[in-house]
Amino acid sequence: MAQNRKRKRKRTRKPAGPRLQKRSNLGIGFLRKIPWGVWTFIAVLALVVTLLEGYPWLSIEENANLDERNPYSTMFLIANEGYVPATDVTVDCKVSSLATDVGSTAQNLRLTARVASFMTHSQRRTLPCFQMIGLDNSVSFAEVGDLTMTVTYSLFPFSPVFSGLRRNQVFHFKSISSHDGRIHWEFVD
Repeated sequence: MAQNRKRKRKRTRKPAGPRLQKRSNLGIGFLRKIPWGVWTFIAVLALVVTLLEGYPWLSIEENANLDERNPYSTMFLIANEGYVPATDVTVDCKVSSLATDVGSTAQNLRLTARVASFMTHSQRRTLPCFQMIGLDNSVSFAEVGDLTMTVTYSLFPFSPVFSGLRRNQVFHFKSISSHDGRIHWEFVD
C-alpha cells in the first residue's frame, strides 16, 4: 500500500514542461542592489548643483551712451543671475590709458564706488563708471585704453559675519572703433 501512495504522488505531480522566465525586476529590487556609497555620492552631487544654481552670479551688459564722443560715458548694467541675494556690491573701474587730441594723457585711472547694499534675483543696477571721465565740447579722444571693472560682493546671510566669503568678478572691455568713428566697447574674456 505504501507503494501505491508513492505512485499516486508521482502521478498527481504536474509534468515538467518548458519553464517560463521570470520577468526581470528593474524597479525597486534593482535600486536596492546599489551600494550606499553611490547613493551618498548622488545626494552630495545634487546638493552641490542646487547650491551652485542659487549662488549669486553677476552678468553685465552695455547700456546707453550719454555722450557719443566719450566712450567712457557708456553706462553698464549688472544683474544678479543667482537666486541668493548679493550684498555689499562695490565696483572698481579702471582705465588703462587715454589720450586726448589736445595732448592730455592719463594712465591707470581708477574709480571705486558702492553699487548696492542688497541685490535680489534679476535685479539690475547701473555701474557708476560713466562718471569717471568727462570731456569739454571742444575735446575728443585720440587714444582710448581698455576698461576693466571688478565687481565685489558677499553672499546674503554671511556678509556681516564672514568677510572672507566676499567674491569678485572681473569684466574686461576693449575699445573698438566703428566705421562712423564712434568708439564702442567689446567684452574680452
